[in-house]
Amino acid sequence: MKKKILIVDDDWAILELLKVTLSSAGYEVWVAQNDSEFRHEVLSRQPDMIILDIMLGEKDGVRVYDQLLIEGLDARIPVIFLSVLAQDIQQKPPQAGRTYALIAKPFDPEKLVQEIMCLAGE
Repeated sequence: MKKKILIVDDDWAILELLKVTLSSAGYEVWVAQNDSEFRHEVLSRQPDMIILDIMLGEKDGVRVYDQLLIEGLDARIPVIFLSVLAQDIQQKPPQAGRTYALIAKPFDPEKLVQEIMCLAGE
C-alpha cells in the first residue's frame, strides 16, 4: 500500500514540484495551499506524513500544526517543515517527542525523498 503524504505550501510551483517528485517515487500525494485546506485534508484523511511550509501565507505553519494536534491530529504522523529561514524551527520547535525534520528552501527534491524515506523508516 502506498504511503500517503500531504503537502502544505502556499507556493503552487513548490506543490507541483513535490507532487510530481513524490508521485514518481511511489507515494500517494495530496496538496493544500492554506491553513483551512490543511485542516480539512489532515483531519479527514489522516496522511502517513506531512510536508508543511512554515511560512504559510500569513499564518505560522508550526502554530497551525500545534492547533491541529489539539483538534485531533495524530501526533505520531511525521512532519517535514520547509522554510526559507532555517532558524524558524529553532525559534518555535514542535513539542518534544514529535518526529520531524527541517529542510531549507530551496531544496533538492531527491534529498527530500531520502529524508521522507528515513523518517518513514523505509
